[in-house]
Amino acid sequence: PAAATPLIGREEQVEAINELLRPKATRLVTLTGAGGIGKTRLAMEVAQRMGPAFRDGVYFVPLSSVNDADRVLPTVVQSIFPGELGAQTPLELLKRSFGDKQVLLVLDNFEQVIQAAASLRELTRACAGLKSLVTSREVLRLSGEQEFRVPMLALPDVKGAGLASSEVRTRIAGSAAVQLFVQRAQAIDPAFDLTEQNAATIAGICVRLD
Repeated sequence: PAAATPLIGREEQVEAINELLRPKATRLVTLTGAGGIGKTRLAMEVAQRMGPAFRDGVYFVPLSSVNDADRVLPTVVQSIFPGELGAQTPLELLKRSFGDKQVLLVLDNFEQVIQAAASLRELTRACAGLKSLVTSREVLRLSGEQEFRVPMLALPDVKGAGLASSEVRTRIAGSAAVQLFVQRAQAIDPAFDLTEQNAATIAGICVRLD
């Protein structure tokens, strides 16, 4: 899916994940972190930028509505190859369809179906060109898995004693967390802006929320 908003404060992480995925031996990268920290948005950005490296496609499969591990592979099939299952099992269809193709499979919100890790392992072993980028609150504990812990966004420096309000605003405006706050606020009220009057309050909210 196309991202609805610009990515803020994650350029270093995007490059780091790209580097993890590039080696031929890397087959699985798992982005871990607390809920709401930005794993999904980060995975989408990585997938978009790395698309040209996977000549046979990049597929994004959301699992947030799946609570049964046995439904993971059927959900992947339904998302990528709808109507093609026939008499095959989902695993058989995916093995046949991916084969040696150069494919990136993005599986989002894997934590509630963590028992499906064994199925992903079997699929990966059978498909030499398949790589998986997974978002999860916990690692899958599979051999060869590369974990990338998604860090929090850079917080503002709220120590403003002795500084003019304009200086405080300038310093706070450089924080990725504040930039995200302003972006989300402007989606509701386009007239909203970071000012000398509200900068310290917004910075305080970001720090307390983190």
